[in-house]
Amino acid sequence: MLLSACLTLGFLALSTLAHAQPEASEPQGSASIPTPAAAPTSARRTSPGEPPRPADPTPSPSGAPSGGLHSAQSTTPAGTGPILGAAPDIRDERYLQPDTIRAKDPMGVFGIGLRMGVALWGTRTFESALDRVLDDSGAGDQLATAEALGVDTGLPQGAEDIAIAPGPSMLLALPINLGGVVFFRMEPMLTAGEFTTLGGYMGLGANIHLKRAYISIGVGGMGDLLLDDRFEVAADLYFRVPIDVYWYVLDDFGLFVELAGGAGISVAQPAGAQDVSTAGGTMFDFSLGLRVP
Repeated sequence: MLLSACLTLGFLALSTLAHAQPEASEPQGSASIPTPAAAPTSARRTSPGEPPRPADPTPSPSGAPSGGLHSAQSTTPAGTGPILGAAPDIRDERYLQPDTIRAKDPMGVFGIGLRMGVALWGTRTFESALDRVLDDSGAGDQLATAEALGVDTGLPQGAEDIAIAPGPSMLLALPINLGGVVFFRMEPMLTAGEFTTLGGYMGLGANIHLKRAYISIGVGGMGDLLLDDRFEVAADLYFRVPIDVYWYVLDDFGLFVELAGGAGISVAQPAGAQDVSTAGGTMFDFSLGLRVP
């Protein structure tokens, strides 16, 4: 009787253990995918007695819905990315348009201008060959005294010295420049006053660039024909140094001021004379002008 009761209890225990096992179990060795936990949200404070309310969800910078795997806010600054890096700087010369780069150096390689001003010539005295002979013989002083007294000496025209007094003349020039930091300059030139000269300047120069301003220093030679009734023919050949200061009010338009000086020799044949005379002289000029580009 006791043995029968023990067998009955054992059978009931085995039946209970069999029903406690899960109906469907996963096969061994398979990995389960964890479910992402929702991001913790902070509760907003409410009045006493009111249950706490969750904080308003904040959209992520990428536009993905908050919560889950997308709830963590990115700390990357706006305009940057993990692949492209920082946004390009539009001030970088690689991104500038040609017109923008051009504005940084407004003076072009080729430029033409116009300038007007005042030229100041020094005194030049042309001595005739006959006057030199008279001076060497000692008769020159006697003839000068006779001429001062109004006595007709009977000397041919052109026997006396011809002096050109200093004085201002109007200056008009057309400078043409070719080059950059070092440039070549060619410039037709006209002066008009007590006498007229028609000629030009040619030389080399260098530019110093200061944003929209330029300082130019040159050196070269100036030659011209002197047009005057007192001479059969006359010409000047001078060494000249011009200094210019430019200011570009626009990318292709500049204003400038020029100060120049020079010295050299003049060769002339007085009217009625057979000999040629020479004289040294100086010339300074000041002018204002414009240039494109």
